[in-house]
Amino acid sequence: MSHQLVIFDTETTSLFMRTPTKAGAEVIQFAAIMVDENFNITRVINRYCSSTQLVDSEALKVHKLSDKKISILSDDKFFEQIVREESLRNLDNVTWIGYNINFDIKMINQTLFQNGYEGLDFGKNTEMLSFRKNGIYHFDAMRCLSRLSGYTHNVKLSDLINKYYGVDYFRRLCCTFRNNFNIIDPLIGEEDFFHNAIFDSLATLVIIQKFKNFLLE
Repeated sequence: MSHQLVIFDTETTSLFMRTPTKAGAEVIQFAAIMVDENFNITRVINRYCSSTQLVDSEALKVHKLSDKKISILSDDKFFEQIVREESLRNLDNVTWIGYNINFDIKMINQTLFQNGYEGLDFGKNTEMLSFRKNGIYHFDAMRCLSRLSGYTHNVKLSDLINKYYGVDYFRRLCCTFRNNFNIIDPLIGEEDFFHNAIFDSLATLVIIQKFKNFLLE
């Protein structure tokens, strides 16, 4: 099987890591868009997950996913069940791409660890993308795309979308994507498509495509 790029994102119950006395944040939404060497979308995952933790007020302000919404959307399935159903442990020839990927990797594996499961293998870091790779890698999109956009610091994904495409274009793109792939969107009617894992994954893909000539080996 040829190498694939997996652009992914998560939403979580909070922003905090586990401590010796307190459980940490858990994943309540996992989204991924897989593309082939022509940047055609081959698979879309958008799953909501039940959690042993309640959504805290700061996280709720960001993603607006309340405990009630998650209970309905998750069908009472926890993240480990999503991992099994989507065969995420079987992805062995991919590059995982995330905006602020280190946070997402930590939160995914924290969710699994503190519920008694092994973490996912995200492989080693790569500075370039390639469809000729073999094995598992991960790519820090925020750092690379911020630098390619002329910034000396990491910038928000929404800032890059605004810089290159504008909010109106991205809103239309999200609506088309939602319809084409039957995306469950609990925030339908909201003007801001950011801070939902599936649309942030789409935004990352759009910027990756813009700079693919600089990123592909």
